[in-house]
Order: sequence, then C-alpha cells, then structure tokens
Amino acid sequence: MIKGLIKGIKLSMLGMMTTGICCTAANCVYAEENNEIVKMQVFYENGCRSCNEQKDLQEMINEKTGAYKDELPCEVTFYNMFKTEEREEGNEILQENQLETDKLNYPVILVNGYTLQGDEEIEELLPAAYQAVGEAQAVYFYREDCDECNRVKPYMESLPETISYDGIETSFHLIRLNSREGENGMLIREMFEKYEVPEEDQMVPFVFLTDTYLAGEDAITENLEKELANGSGMNLKIK
Repeated sequence: MIKGLIKGIKLSMLGMMTTGICCTAANCVYAEENNEIVKMQVFYENGCRSCNEQKDLQEMINEKTGAYKDELPCEVTFYNMFKTEEREEGNEILQENQLETDKLNYPVILVNGYTLQGDEEIEELLPAAYQAVGEAQAVYFYREDCDECNRVKPYMESLPETISYDGIETSFHLIRLNSREGENGMLIREMFEKYEVPEEDQMVPFVFLTDTYLAGEDAITENLEKELANGSGMNLKIK
C-alpha cells in the first residue's frame, strides 16, 4: 500500500481480508473486513422446490467477479421474489431505485448504482459494473517549468469526465500533482519504487494508473485513454 504525504492525501490500493461466508434463507453474504465493500443485491424468481437458482446465480457471480475479489471484497444479498416476505422487501428496494417491478426481466442485479437485467446482460456487463466503485482515477505528476509537461497540458485538460469500460459508464478523476510542491517529490519517488519504474523513465510528465504507468508525452497522449477504457484506472483511490 502506498501512503501519500501530500497535505493529508493518501494513495491506497484496495486489499481484501476474507472472513468467510454467511448464508440465511433470504440472503448469502460474503463477509469481508474492509472499508471498501461492493454491495450487490440479486433479485430472482424461483418457485421450484427441486431447483436452486440462488446457487446457480452465486456460481455465475463468482465466475464473473472472482478475479477482482482480492481487490474488491463483496457482499451479496439474494431475494427470491416468488416468496411473499422476500418479494415485499425486494420490491421496496427496487422501487427506491426507481424501477418498475412489474416490468423487470429477472434475474436483476443492483451493483454500484447500475441495474443489470436478464442472464445475457448480467453475464456481459457484471465484471465492469462490479469494478465501477466510485470512479476511475489517474495520478499525473508534472512541473511548471517542464516544456514537455506544458505540451501535454492541453491534452490532460481535454480528458472526458466519464469513461466507458466494458459498456459501463463511470466518472473519471485526474489527480494533478506538481512534483516540486510540498512533499510531492517524496511521493513520486515512493511510487517509482512501488511500480518498479526504470531509472531512465523516472521523469515528468508521468501518469500512474492502477497497475501500470505512462512515462513521457508520447506514452501519455497516445495511450492514456486506451488504458482507461481497458480498466487501468479502476480501483485506484486517492483519499
């Protein structure tokens, strides 16, 4: 984990500490001890005694999100809309989310502000929706007296406020840090070490993403938006 030293700003990568699984008749919760938990609500209809649609949905969710749970612990609650008590509780939640319950295509998943309906849409979009916690971010280091930084500046200012990742729209926030202000110089050196940046690339302009970096004008202007579209800005948090 990287701890920034800039006027109380802290850069951290999400980590997971799993404590187990707790299941009841109405829900199955992946319990995690972490400040950042993806809360997912799953609504389905199953009136078949010998069928176990909740188990099938749980397996599908694990398959689509398992690769991300080390960084994004998850809490999943299931509602069988065929059962009276669970239907009443589920309808309240759906109506609170401005959804017309009589027009939904079950199963339905609510996650990170997104509504996914039907098996096909869920399987296609769940991985991206699951990762869309908060916003996509990038950390950009520059210097005022750097010619290359000044050439990059118009491009950085033109970046969109939202990005599309696997069909999911999420907000994008660029963190701009002058490497000569305050303790930013110490922070960028700490990040160079964390990201194992070769010495020849340890110069501004420089962009850090979740699991990669872009060094220099050409790399930034040619690749930053491509990397964001591939999800490289997800799960990077500035606090």
